Amino acid sequence: MKKLFTLLLLLIATATSALAQDLYLRGGIEDPNWNTFSDANKFTNNGNDTFTLYYVGTLKGTFKLADQSWNIFNYGGGADIIVNTEHQLYWDGGNSNLKDAIVNPTLEFDKKNLKLFLRKYTWKLHMQTHETKKDEQGKEIKDENGKVSYVWKDFDMTEEPDGTWSFNNNNAVFKYCEFGLKRFADENKQDEYTWFAANNGAGVINVNATDKLTKSEACPVTATNTSNFILNHDGAAKLVFNPKTMELYLENWQPTGVADIADENAVPVYYNMQGVKMGANALVPGIYIVKQGKTTKKVVVK
Repeated sequence: MKKLFTLLLLLIATATSALAQDLYLRGGIEDPNWNTFSDANKFTNNGNDTFTLYYVGTLKGTFKLADQSWNIFNYGGGADIIVNTEHQLYWDGGNSNLKDAIVNPTLEFDKKNLKLFLRKYTWKLHMQTHETKKDEQGKEIKDENGKVSYVWKDFDMTEEPDGTWSFNNNNAVFKYCEFGLKRFADENKQDEYTWFAANNGAGVINVNATDKLTKSEACPVTATNTSNFILNHDGAAKLVFNPKTMELYLENWQPTGVADIADENAVPVYYNMQGVKMGANALVPGIYIVKQGKTTKKVVVK
């Protein structure tokens, strides 16, 4: 009986400890009693003792990083925090204070070194255009196989009140293209950015060539092991990126019309998941991206 009681206490303690492992932004920001425990204030555990919170809303005032019990996590800096500047935290330290309000910030916590960074990121769409690269004489630049290269350009995205970033361009038509996202910690330093795109093989945004769509299936976004996103049809849409969920999707998809019948007669071109062109007669079993005319899709070769 004693062993059973001890085991029960151990299970209760373990469950309580597991609950307390969640790290929250706690302060007088939203609740004067500092007891706000919601997904909006909960950090994501990235592993390797790092945590990230994409805060949606206006952040200002005093706060600390802590769990619900204050026993597992309880960190404060006891000083003012400055955007894009390292902020040192201490166990059971004084309150950190944000004097100036900031909208939709990102908080990055390095638990190993007790460093907190408050970021205000800016996102841009980096997209392949249908403009070919030309030399100084205005001639198209081609490789040894006679293939032309296309110009990539940055396009400003709009930050929405809900924390998402969008690109609409007045419903301009998206033509078959590749693209990714650039994240800037300092919008004045355009050469310093982090590249975000799709997980290998997961970058094709599948939309219909004939039917309208309110919202496409979401694609995961990552900063590592990336391959470019590919839009598989021409059409108009609003491109939306959610940094909190790290997902990208299209809204209000309007196809330009029925897909070109000539696509059916076009020679299919195969690429592996790393984007390397493959010979159609030398494919081994696996997953490939196939471009046929203006249509792009994933196929499984068995």
